[in-house]
Amino acid sequence: MKHLATNKRKGFRTGTLLITVFLALYIPSGYFWLFGGNVTMDYIRHGTIEDYINTNALILRDSVVFEAPISGISLISYDEGDKVPADSTIASVLSSSGASLIDELAQKEEQVIRALSEKVSTSGTFSREISKLESEIGEKLKLVIEATRNNTFSEIIKYETEINALVQEKAGKLGDEAAADTYISSLKTEINTLKNKIDSNRKNIVSENPGIVSYILDDYEEKLSKGYIRELTPEYFGSVLSEGNPQAYIENDVEEGAAVAKITGDLSYCIAVCLDIKDAYRFEEGSKIRIRFNDPEYECNGDLIYKSSDMDGYQILAFELNKYLSETVSLRTVNVDLILSSYSGKMIPVKSLFEIDKINKTAKITLFKVNFASIREVSIIGSNKYYAIIDDGTGKGNNVELYDAYIIDPKNIVDGQEIR
Repeated sequence: MKHLATNKRKGFRTGTLLITVFLALYIPSGYFWLFGGNVTMDYIRHGTIEDYINTNALILRDSVVFEAPISGISLISYDEGDKVPADSTIASVLSSSGASLIDELAQKEEQVIRALSEKVSTSGTFSREISKLESEIGEKLKLVIEATRNNTFSEIIKYETEINALVQEKAGKLGDEAAADTYISSLKTEINTLKNKIDSNRKNIVSENPGIVSYILDDYEEKLSKGYIRELTPEYFGSVLSEGNPQAYIENDVEEGAAVAKITGDLSYCIAVCLDIKDAYRFEEGSKIRIRFNDPEYECNGDLIYKSSDMDGYQILAFELNKYLSETVSLRTVNVDLILSSYSGKMIPVKSLFEIDKINKTAKITLFKVNFASIREVSIIGSNKYYAIIDDGTGKGNNVELYDAYIIDPKNIVDGQEIR
C-alpha cells in the first residue's frame, strides 16, 4: 500500500508539472493572440464606391424612316452612325437591270489593272516614281472592285476620284506615251458608259434634314419614340426586351416600300427601365443621375423625365440623355447601371470600423503606429454594404492618411496597446 501511495504522489507531481508547463507556455500566447498579437493589417488606399442598380433598358429616339422607292439592291452612302448634313444622299436603290451591270463594271476594272501592269513591265520608263504610282493605282482599283461587290457606292466614287488623280499625275510624268495608250483610254470610256447606265437605273434616297444615319432597323422606329414613353407598360416593355437588338447587318435585296434607312435628327434620346417598386422609390422625377452603358461601355448624365404610377408592383422610368447617340443608334436594348451615388477617397472595409454613428456619420478606426494601436475618429463620407470612404477625423492629432496601416478586425484592441 505504501508503495502504491508513493507512485500516486509521483504521478500527481508529474501531472502537475505538465499542466504548469502547458499554462506557462500557452497562456501568454493566448493573451497575445487576444490582446495584441496575430492581428491582420492592411493599408488605407484610394478608391471609389458606388450605389447603383443594374438593369436592362429600352432606347427610345425620334427617327425618320426612309423607304425604298423601287425594288432592287440597296446601296448605302455612309457608315453606320455617321452624322450627315442636310440634303444628303443617304442611300440609293439600284434596279435589277442596273444590278446586272455591276459585275460587268468589275470586269472592266480588272482589265484596266492588267493593262496598266503590262504597260509598266514593257515601258522603257522604270523610274521609282512611276512604279510607285502604278502600285497605288492597282491597289485603289482593287478597292473599287471590292466596293463594287459590296454595293458600297460611296466608296466606289471615293476610290475612283483618287484613281483619276493618280492617273493624271502618272500621265504628266510619262508624257505622250501615256496619252497615246488607246487601249486603256477605251477601257475607261467603257467604264464611264457603264457607270452612266448604272446611274440611270438607280434611285437616290435624300434626307432633307441633318442627323445621325442608321441602316439597322427593327420595325419599332415609329412606336418607340420619345412621345410613346407614357404609353409603356411592364408587359410591353418585357416583350420588346425579349426580342433583343436588331441583327447587325444590312439587307441588300429590298422590295419597293421596305424601310432601308433612318435619320435621327434630335441628338437627345431616352432610355426606359422597368423597376420593382422597392427600387423605383429611390428615384425622384426631375433628378439627375449618372448612367453607365455596359455594352458598349459609356457613361453620361441622365435626367429623369418620367416616372409612372405603380403597375402591379413595377414602375416605368425614363431618362433623357444627350450623349452617345451615334454609338447606340443601331441598338434597341442595352444593359445599364443607374448610379445613385458615388464617392472617392480613402477606402476601407466597413468591418474595420466600430462605434459607428449613422446620424453624425462618424466612426472609429484602429491604426498601427510604431508597434502600438492608435484609435482615431473618422468621418464617413459614403458607404455601401462592404466598403466606406472616410475623411480625416476631427481633433488635433487624429489625422488619417493614405497608406496608414490599420487593423482589419479591431475587436479586443485598446488604444495604446502594444502590437508585435
